[in-house]
Amino acid sequence: AFAYELVVVEQLTGIWRRIVTKNRAELALTKPDAGDERIKQMLVFLQQNYTRRVTLKEIAASAHISERACTRCFQEKLRQSPFTYLNALRVRAAADKLHSGDLPVSAIAEAVGFETGSYFSKVFRAAVGCSPRAYRSRLIAGETGAGRNPPGPSEEPGG
Repeated sequence: AFAYELVVVEQLTGIWRRIVTKNRAELALTKPDAGDERIKQMLVFLQQNYTRRVTLKEIAASAHISERACTRCFQEKLRQSPFTYLNALRVRAAADKLHSGDLPVSAIAEAVGFETGSYFSKVFRAAVGCSPRAYRSRLIAGETGAGRNPPGPSEEPGG
């Protein structure tokens, strides 16, 4: 029939209207959580600045909140501290650099924001289950499943 698509759309719209009207209370829109916007702002800040030394004050300032509120927001939303998240972000970036190039491990540590190679190795080993050098060796050897994959920034390193 002529314009049958419009008739179908009209009928579907009527069905949706009845569903929404009947379930109005369950569908009531709530005000967005202010913490969601704050955590987004802080995550963007960390993503843009993980390669340099970052302070809690700077992280908090990126969302216009106090340092205590910043720490609380990370705990509530991500179940980890800002610096645990930052280290996981750095480990993921380091793993990508170990995979994609032949820079020395110390240069990679510096490039992703770790101040010392020994701390980088400690954090990397805790997150991945092996040293950065061993991780690179396994990649070169083509091993899969050896050790753990680097955690994503929203995962707890070592877990």
